[in-house]
Amino acid sequence: MQPGPDPERRQAVCVGSQQGAPIGGGAALVKNDIDGRAVGDTILRMPARFHTKDLSRHPDMVKAHLAWQRDRNYHAIVGKYLKEKQRELGIRFLEGRAHHDRGALWEQTDSRAEPRATPTVAATEPVARPAHSEPRASSDQRVVRSGHYRTLAYMASQEFRGVKELFEGVPEFGGVYFRPTDKGVTVVDLHPESLKPRVGVGDNPYVVCGTMAADLLPSISERVAYLERVRARQTCPSRENQFEAFLIRYAQSNHLCLPGFPDRLRFIHSQWRMDPDTFGRQRFTDLLAVDLCSRGLVVIELKADSDSSAFSQVSGYLDYFRLHADELEPFFTRVAQVMGTLYDCPELCALGNVAGELAALVAWPSGSGRTQVHGLEGLPHEGGTATELTPTTGSQLDDGDELDMGPQSSGDQPFTARMRLHQSWYRARVLKVPCGTGPGPASTTLYGNMLRPDDGDRGLNFLSPGIFNIVKSRLDDQRGAVEPFRLLNNMLSSQPMCFNLLGCLAGDLSLATAAFSALLGDGEVARVTQLLFEYAPEPQGEYLNDRTAFDAFVTYERPGGGLGFLGIETKLTEPFSQKHYDSPAYRRWVERPDSPWPSEAWGRMADIEHNQLWRDHLLAVAARRHPRSPYTAGRFALVRHSQDGDCARVVARYRVLLKDPDESFLDLPLDRLVDIWQRALPAGCSEWLAGLRLRYLDLGASDEEWRRMGRVNA
Repeated sequence: MQPGPDPERRQAVCVGSQQGAPIGGGAALVKNDIDGRAVGDTILRMPARFHTKDLSRHPDMVKAHLAWQRDRNYHAIVGKYLKEKQRELGIRFLEGRAHHDRGALWEQTDSRAEPRATPTVAATEPVARPAHSEPRASSDQRVVRSGHYRTLAYMASQEFRGVKELFEGVPEFGGVYFRPTDKGVTVVDLHPESLKPRVGVGDNPYVVCGTMAADLLPSISERVAYLERVRARQTCPSRENQFEAFLIRYAQSNHLCLPGFPDRLRFIHSQWRMDPDTFGRQRFTDLLAVDLCSRGLVVIELKADSDSSAFSQVSGYLDYFRLHADELEPFFTRVAQVMGTLYDCPELCALGNVAGELAALVAWPSGSGRTQVHGLEGLPHEGGTATELTPTTGSQLDDGDELDMGPQSSGDQPFTARMRLHQSWYRARVLKVPCGTGPGPASTTLYGNMLRPDDGDRGLNFLSPGIFNIVKSRLDDQRGAVEPFRLLNNMLSSQPMCFNLLGCLAGDLSLATAAFSALLGDGEVARVTQLLFEYAPEPQGEYLNDRTAFDAFVTYERPGGGLGFLGIETKLTEPFSQKHYDSPAYRRWVERPDSPWPSEAWGRMADIEHNQLWRDHLLAVAARRHPRSPYTAGRFALVRHSQDGDCARVVARYRVLLKDPDESFLDLPLDRLVDIWQRALPAGCSEWLAGLRLRYLDLGASDEEWRRMGRVNA
């Protein structure tokens, strides 16, 4: 990273650590410090059975308890909290089971304690006699749980009518949507002036079954304040979110009719959580509607603009609904009946089973203010084809259309041009999303390697949701040289590559131990203790007195005792800085007998060609040789692409300036690093490592497009 004339305080986010006191000092962790909402939300992401440390090490829990990651009692306190709150959390401690090295074993009970008994639905209510009984399946496999049905019964009750009136009467909310979940009702905002609506109303947006309006009234002012804080932090509008909020707001005010859609459709649900895709990314439907003529569900995918990739996306959603039809059809029958009761839609109240043919639509707002709606025609599936819904405006998009590579840059050096095209290919063929503008947030020029803000905000620049969680934790810190737009949207940047390379390890320190033991040797690494992103030791004045920082910083215990570290700089295509920096603070560390530079090279250290590389190396030397350094070993590693010839030449010329032998500087080509980890890490890492290869190393995958666009380097 670049230094500058004005020192700027740099802090690191501790993504994982296992020893010591709370970061920054302070009192020891107690049960009252545990974030109950984070615990409850994270349990929803756990399997049916899990150990305490599976939960406490989850990225969402780490993010919520960053200040306590060094507290040696952190996991034990989480375990005590689970035991005390197990009824409210819908889990139970499996007594008699041998304790694992990941802590006690817990099992989800598929229910959570409620403040009062679940209300009984009156016999006169349309939803009181559903056409289906609740489907039977093991809780491990069901996509619809008993809690979903309890929530629907609550939404049909008089108690909930009062809750609905309370939330709808608060003008600051701007309208709300009530989403039924297995843990209660989630309240979501629909404000027409919000840059990014669909935010949970309040720090805890759940309303548990049985709650009455009087119970919620004291919380309204804090819910308003929470929304105002969230909206104040929003900087980039999401047209897709705004479009969805508009459609729901209109439907709930107009007997569930959707504007611009076929008249026979009635809106019933938003954001149903589905199985993850093949890359592990969580999937959600945008809208679900019922076709009154066919009595079938209609899956509606919304986009900010015309996007042919949406057709294959929603096609996959239909496969999910067919696979789980036995559970989803009876459940959404009840959802439709409840929504009909709440929003005065008699057609849904009288509806029988929602068991007709599935259909799908893709829609986006047009520049004229109209809604472009397109149906899917002839989507193959076992047993027939999807029902066609005729477009109301616009023309049919071809589901077989492929997105193009997008604009390239005629000014690129050869390797940069090749990698830009490969990232464009990955966006178009793997992610299947249109290109965005860049390289900065105010830029208006389209490039094939840029993601649109909506897609960047969904984490598409990262190989897994777990890595994206680590990224969000780092961005929430809002300090240092992490550039949000570049990190989220620029696929050619080394910043997302750094997180894709190390994010999985940051979330699992035992895996990190295996990875860095393989890299540095078992005789060097006994246990990794933390992995930080964008880190520099402090105070600056005692080191380099500038803003130089490592992209990543790994600390570890050594087998013979003592601590070691590895400071890491990652390079993809960005050249080293061509600015000249030198200062007495630098020379303090260079001109030492134990420095890695011989005296005859001291006059050449600050040359522009390798100035940035030297400063990164120098920071590692300063961290190791500082009078109060806790480290008995320390190295600097440069991770670079093996096909970047310019970078390789700079490294080769820099190595000549080092003492022989020297072990303080490691040159790590990315393909060599991935090969080492492929051999050393467990089979469960194969998908992540394969993703790294496809994203950054397997340029042959985009060879056809490269040959087609060879004029880039002309």
